[in-house]
This record gives sequence, C-alpha cells and structure tokens, in this order.
Amino acid sequence: AVSAPETLGLLLTHFENTESAEDLFNSSLLHKRNLDSLPPLAGLLAGVYYGNQWLPNRAKRPEISIGGVCLPMLKGLTLGELTKYALKNLE
Repeated sequence: AVSAPETLGLLLTHFENTESAEDLFNSSLLHKRNLDSLPPLAGLLAGVYYGNQWLPNRAKRPEISIGGVCLPMLKGLTLGELTKYALKNLE
C-alpha cells in the first residue's frame, strides 16, 4: 500500500526524468508530504534499475533489517531479502 495516491505517480515521474540513481533518490526528497514513502520507494527502484554501486558501503550489508515504519509489511526483512523479493516480483 502506498501512503498517498500521488506517490506512485511522483515516483514514476522522477524515474522518467532523472539519469542516475543519485538524481532519482535526491529528487524524491523534494516532496515534504511524501517523505515517509517516496524516498524508500525511490531507493528501491534505483537499486533494482541501477544496481547497488551507488549505495554507500554501509547500506550494502545484507544483514541490515528494515524497521517497517513506512511500510509495515516489510518489517524485519533484510536488505538482501528485500532485493530478492523485488527482483522476483519483476519477473
């Protein structure tokens, strides 16, 4: 579930109009009303599309687990599990 109806539209608009993972993620921080969901979704989309090379080394550790604050259904998943889940659902 997405917190606000415009979140998916904003995410796809930013994705279409940016040329790098950094630009996609940074542009997602411009919408105060969607700061709870847009940056995590932009980060996920950037990771799936651009790979994880743009992430800081600390964020690449697969044992980091998600708190589930913005997306409760993801609580407890590790970054590695989330990546596998996202890639599996793209097939």
